[in-house]
Amino acid sequence: PLAGRDSARDDPEIRVDSVKFLFDREGSLWMTGSSTGVMRLRFPERLGNRKLKPDDPELESFSELHGLTDNATSNVFEDREGNIWVGSNKGLDRFRRSHLVPVSLPPGHRDFALLAGDKGDVWVGGAAQKPLLRIHGEDVIPESVPMQISSVTRDANEVVWWGGHGGIWRQANDRLEFFPQWRGTFDWLWEVITDPSGGLWIGLGDLGLVHFKDGTWTDSGKPTGLLDRTPSASYQDPARRLWLGYTENRVYQLDGDRVQAYSRDEGIDIGRIRVIRGRGPHFWFGGELGLAIFRDGR
Repeated sequence: PLAGRDSARDDPEIRVDSVKFLFDREGSLWMTGSSTGVMRLRFPERLGNRKLKPDDPELESFSELHGLTDNATSNVFEDREGNIWVGSNKGLDRFRRSHLVPVSLPPGHRDFALLAGDKGDVWVGGAAQKPLLRIHGEDVIPESVPMQISSVTRDANEVVWWGGHGGIWRQANDRLEFFPQWRGTFDWLWEVITDPSGGLWIGLGDLGLVHFKDGTWTDSGKPTGLLDRTPSASYQDPARRLWLGYTENRVYQLDGDRVQAYSRDEGIDIGRIRVIRGRGPHFWFGGELGLAIFRDGR
């Protein structure tokens, strides 16, 4: 020990059953165990003087439940392509690099609404009474007071609107402003949709679409031909047309004041529409019973 230094107190420690360990080319620490499978710590340099236990969320664990050949592991090796090889009592396991990286969120967060932020950040809101989270690299940063969120959109002025339980939040840069629901209602805002003519269309509980603009809620001005209910999915395409999905295989396209309806007659047979996305002339409808591609009006 160094003079004036308490190693037991000041040094980091990982309290796991480890047989062998390896630092890979990216600096991650891999550990094998006689009965614990494989563990990985992605950023050991961030430990400081903390003491980690096997159930710490920073330790990624891989076992037979995840496809490992056996929980009794020993040798660990990194090849020239960056693959990690682990020998177990029953075979050899390979871990390959993936562009998908898990991010652990604080306990209690659920039912997420996600929004792409600046510089690769991701914003996360959820149905639990929890703060908005900003994911920056591997860091998860709380960014607001607790709120219940069910939907989100960004308008043409780069203002973010978070639909929640009891009202809507306006986020401009780091400033959040809350607008309570109209007429004393207190329900979920299931869809928040940018209105190309200004303001927002909001799917309010089971009441259907209402309009919100400049702090004012109204139930007038909805284009003739839309269903009198709340859509279950929405999407605005590059031509600024709105696509709304409903139950019973129904999709409506709103282009200005013109409404075009599509249903089973056009080949949609996937039940309630839960998500709509598009690229070029093609649109994908995700329903409770499957996925459909929509092109040329069918």
